[in-house]
Amino acid sequence: TVDQLSVLLGARYDYFDVEAEEQAVSLLGIPYGDGVHKDTESALSYNLSVSYKMDAGFVPYATYATSNSLSTNQLGGIIASSVDNGEYLAESKLAELGVKYTSEDGDIFAGLTLFDQEKEDRIGQLNALVAVYSKGLEFELRALLNNYFSLTATATKIETTEVSDGALAVINGADFAIQNGLEPY
Repeated sequence: TVDQLSVLLGARYDYFDVEAEEQAVSLLGIPYGDGVHKDTESALSYNLSVSYKMDAGFVPYATYATSNSLSTNQLGGIIASSVDNGEYLAESKLAELGVKYTSEDGDIFAGLTLFDQEKEDRIGQLNALVAVYSKGLEFELRALLNNYFSLTATATKIETTEVSDGALAVINGADFAIQNGLEPY
Protein backbone atom coordinates (compact mmCIF):
# COMPACT_ATOMS: atom_id res chain seq x y z
CA THR A 1 0.00 0.00 0.00
CA VAL A 2 1.27 3.43 -0.99
CA ASP A 3 -0.88 6.31 0.20
CA GLN A 4 -4.38 5.33 -0.97
CA LEU A 5 -3.30 2.83 -3.64
CA SER A 6 -3.16 -0.86 -2.73
CA VAL A 7 -1.80 -3.74 -4.76
CA LEU A 8 -2.38 -7.29 -3.61
CA LEU A 9 -0.54 -10.14 -5.29
CA GLY A 10 -1.01 -13.74 -4.28
CA ALA A 11 0.29 -17.02 -5.64
CA ARG A 12 0.01 -20.68 -4.82
CA TYR A 13 2.01 -23.55 -6.25
CA ASP A 14 0.36 -26.97 -6.14
CA TYR A 15 1.93 -30.33 -6.80
CA PHE A 16 -0.59 -33.05 -7.56
CA ASP A 17 0.32 -36.74 -7.20
CA VAL A 18 -2.80 -38.65 -8.18
CA GLU A 19 -3.68 -42.30 -8.24
CA ALA A 20 -7.10 -43.55 -9.30
CA GLU A 21 -8.65 -46.91 -9.99
CA GLU A 22 -12.13 -47.77 -11.14
CA GLN A 23 -13.43 -50.61 -9.03
CA ALA A 24 -16.77 -51.45 -10.57
CA VAL A 25 -18.85 -54.59 -10.82
CA SER A 26 -21.24 -55.43 -13.65
CA LEU A 27 -24.82 -56.56 -13.07
CA LEU A 28 -23.55 -60.13 -13.35
CA GLY A 29 -21.07 -59.55 -10.53
CA ILE A 30 -18.05 -59.47 -12.83
CA PRO A 31 -15.44 -56.88 -11.79
CA TYR A 32 -14.12 -54.59 -14.47
CA GLY A 33 -11.69 -51.72 -14.79
CA ASP A 34 -8.32 -51.19 -16.38
CA GLY A 35 -6.02 -50.95 -13.40
CA VAL A 36 -4.50 -48.09 -11.47
CA HIS A 37 -3.91 -44.78 -13.27
CA LYS A 38 -1.13 -42.54 -11.91
CA ASP A 39 0.12 -39.08 -12.79
CA THR A 40 1.87 -36.07 -11.30
CA GLU A 41 1.29 -32.48 -12.30
CA SER A 42 2.10 -29.06 -10.97
CA ALA A 43 0.07 -25.89 -11.35
CA LEU A 44 0.39 -22.25 -10.40
CA SER A 45 -2.62 -20.27 -9.19
CA TYR A 46 -2.37 -16.51 -8.72
CA ASN A 47 -4.34 -13.34 -8.22
CA LEU A 48 -3.68 -9.64 -8.68
CA SER A 49 -5.91 -6.93 -7.27
CA VAL A 50 -5.47 -3.16 -7.45
CA SER A 51 -7.63 -0.75 -5.45
CA TYR A 52 -7.70 2.94 -4.65
CA LYS A 53 -9.25 4.18 -1.38
CA MET A 54 -10.96 7.52 -1.97
CA ASP A 55 -11.66 9.99 0.85
CA ALA A 56 -15.45 9.69 0.51
CA GLY A 57 -15.45 5.95 1.40
CA PHE A 58 -15.46 4.66 -2.18
CA VAL A 59 -12.89 2.05 -3.27
CA PRO A 60 -12.73 1.27 -7.00
CA TYR A 61 -10.86 -1.96 -7.73
CA ALA A 62 -9.84 -4.43 -10.42
CA THR A 63 -8.97 -8.09 -9.87
CA TYR A 64 -7.68 -10.89 -12.06
CA ALA A 65 -7.28 -14.42 -10.74
CA THR A 66 -6.52 -17.84 -12.11
CA SER A 67 -6.82 -21.02 -10.11
CA ASN A 68 -6.24 -24.74 -10.60
CA SER A 69 -7.95 -27.45 -8.59
CA LEU A 70 -8.81 -31.12 -8.77
CA SER A 71 -11.80 -32.06 -10.92
CA THR A 72 -13.58 -34.72 -8.91
CA ASN A 73 -16.70 -36.84 -9.08
CA GLN A 74 -19.64 -36.45 -6.69
CA LEU A 75 -17.84 -38.43 -3.99
CA GLY A 76 -14.69 -36.33 -4.20
CA GLY A 77 -12.65 -38.94 -6.03
CA ILE A 78 -10.53 -38.60 -9.15
CA ILE A 79 -12.11 -40.25 -12.18
CA ALA A 80 -9.68 -42.92 -13.36
CA SER A 81 -10.22 -42.21 -17.06
CA SER A 82 -9.31 -38.54 -16.54
CA VAL A 83 -5.82 -39.27 -15.23
CA ASP A 84 -4.13 -40.37 -18.47
CA ASN A 85 -5.15 -37.25 -20.43
CA GLY A 86 -4.66 -34.74 -17.58
CA GLU A 87 -8.34 -33.81 -17.30
CA TYR A 88 -8.26 -34.26 -13.51
CA LEU A 89 -7.11 -30.63 -13.16
CA ALA A 90 -9.65 -27.86 -13.70
CA GLU A 91 -8.65 -24.28 -14.41
CA SER A 92 -10.68 -21.21 -13.50
CA LYS A 93 -10.12 -17.59 -14.56
CA LEU A 94 -11.88 -14.58 -13.05
CA ALA A 95 -11.76 -10.88 -13.93
CA GLU A 96 -13.62 -8.30 -11.81
CA LEU A 97 -14.04 -4.56 -12.03
CA GLY A 98 -15.98 -2.86 -9.29
CA VAL A 99 -16.46 -0.26 -6.62
CA LYS A 100 -17.09 -0.70 -2.89
CA TYR A 101 -18.42 1.83 -0.42
CA THR A 102 -18.23 1.95 3.37
CA SER A 103 -19.87 4.78 5.30
CA GLU A 104 -17.76 6.81 7.69
CA ASP A 105 -19.32 5.14 10.75
CA GLY A 106 -19.15 1.67 9.14
CA ASP A 107 -22.91 1.12 9.35
CA ILE A 108 -23.41 0.90 5.57
CA PHE A 109 -21.50 -1.16 3.02
CA ALA A 110 -22.28 -1.40 -0.70
CA GLY A 111 -20.56 -3.04 -3.61
CA LEU A 112 -21.11 -3.12 -7.37
CA THR A 113 -19.08 -5.55 -9.49
CA LEU A 114 -18.82 -6.51 -13.14
CA PHE A 115 -17.31 -9.98 -13.60
CA ASP A 116 -16.22 -12.38 -16.31
CA GLN A 117 -15.41 -15.97 -15.33
CA GLU A 118 -14.33 -19.11 -17.18
CA LYS A 119 -14.07 -22.47 -15.46
CA GLU A 120 -14.03 -26.20 -16.12
CA ASP A 121 -16.20 -28.57 -14.14
CA ARG A 122 -17.35 -32.18 -14.04
CA ILE A 123 -21.12 -32.50 -14.22
CA GLY A 124 -23.06 -35.02 -12.17
CA GLN A 125 -23.06 -38.74 -12.66
CA LEU A 126 -22.05 -38.49 -16.31
CA ASN A 127 -18.62 -37.12 -15.36
CA ALA A 128 -18.78 -34.95 -18.48
CA LEU A 129 -16.11 -32.26 -18.64
CA VAL A 130 -17.88 -28.94 -19.15
CA ALA A 131 -16.49 -25.47 -19.78
CA VAL A 132 -18.65 -22.79 -18.16
CA TYR A 133 -18.46 -19.12 -19.20
CA SER A 134 -20.19 -16.54 -17.02
CA LYS A 135 -20.39 -12.78 -17.09
CA GLY A 136 -22.56 -10.49 -15.13
CA LEU A 137 -23.18 -7.77 -12.61
CA GLU A 138 -23.47 -8.13 -8.81
CA PHE A 139 -24.81 -5.68 -6.27
CA GLU A 140 -24.62 -5.97 -2.48
CA LEU A 141 -25.90 -3.69 0.27
CA ARG A 142 -25.51 -4.23 4.02
CA ALA A 143 -26.78 -1.88 6.68
CA LEU A 144 -26.38 -2.14 10.44
CA LEU A 145 -29.72 -0.94 11.79
CA ASN A 146 -28.82 -1.21 15.50
CA ASN A 147 -26.95 -3.57 17.83
CA TYR A 148 -29.46 -6.36 17.15
CA PHE A 149 -30.56 -6.04 13.52
CA SER A 150 -28.91 -5.67 10.17
CA LEU A 151 -30.27 -5.61 6.63
CA THR A 152 -28.68 -7.31 3.64
CA ALA A 153 -29.73 -7.04 0.01
CA THR A 154 -28.08 -8.68 -2.98
CA ALA A 155 -28.83 -8.89 -6.67
CA THR A 156 -27.04 -10.63 -9.53
CA LYS A 157 -27.58 -10.50 -13.27
CA ILE A 158 -25.64 -13.33 -14.89
CA GLU A 159 -25.32 -14.80 -18.36
CA THR A 160 -23.94 -18.35 -18.39
CA THR A 161 -22.90 -20.49 -21.34
CA GLU A 162 -21.74 -24.08 -21.07
CA VAL A 163 -19.84 -26.17 -23.60
CA SER A 164 -19.79 -29.94 -23.03
CA ASP A 165 -17.64 -32.73 -24.45
CA GLY A 166 -20.57 -34.43 -26.12
CA ALA A 167 -22.75 -35.11 -23.09
CA LEU A 168 -25.89 -33.24 -22.11
CA ALA A 169 -25.05 -30.72 -19.40
CA VAL A 170 -27.71 -28.59 -17.73
CA ILE A 171 -26.38 -25.66 -15.68
CA ASN A 172 -29.55 -23.55 -15.60
CA GLY A 173 -32.52 -25.82 -15.01
CA ALA A 174 -35.09 -23.03 -15.47
CA ASP A 175 -33.75 -22.08 -18.93
CA PHE A 176 -33.66 -25.76 -19.91
CA ALA A 177 -37.30 -26.18 -18.86
CA ILE A 178 -38.45 -23.10 -20.81
CA GLN A 179 -36.53 -24.18 -23.93
CA ASN A 180 -38.34 -27.53 -23.81
CA GLY A 181 -41.82 -26.11 -23.25
CA LEU A 182 -41.97 -26.92 -19.53
CA GLU A 183 -42.74 -24.79 -16.50
CA PRO A 184 -39.49 -23.75 -14.73
CA TYR A 185 -40.83 -24.50 -11.24
